[in-house]
Amino acid sequence: MAMFLGTWNCRSVKSPDGRTDGHVFTTTTSMALDGRWMETDQDTPPFDRYRTRDFVLKSWLTYDFATKTWVTMTVDNLGGYSVATSGGWNGDTLVTDDTVQSAGQPLGVDTVTRLSDVHYHDHYEVKAARGSQIFESDCTKGS
Repeated sequence: MAMFLGTWNCRSVKSPDGRTDGHVFTTTTSMALDGRWMETDQDTPPFDRYRTRDFVLKSWLTYDFATKTWVTMTVDNLGGYSVATSGGWNGDTLVTDDTVQSAGQPLGVDTVTRLSDVHYHDHYEVKAARGSQIFESDCTKGS
């Protein structure tokens, strides 16, 4: 997971209603809590007339040796939260499954494809009662 350390400049390339397509956001990941966790801060500026403030997300990632599972806990400034798990990388693909989402939101599957050490593609699919919703973004490592 060390590849995620540092600052990443991301651009949304697909969203269910197209509102965020082309929108730019930044994530920064660093080691935290005596090196047991990776902490990620994401800041997404407003992307439409309904969002008057930045969307701020914080997540923490650790490895559970007992279950041999990567665990991510996430919270945001809108009151959202989630817990997700992954078995780790399979070649250049990392699949993470939501196990808990706030407010009874449908669970999703996040698939990250490593294109190089400084470029990855993120495909997040939410399986809702009215059909799947797909969010995609491309990220490149910045300074």
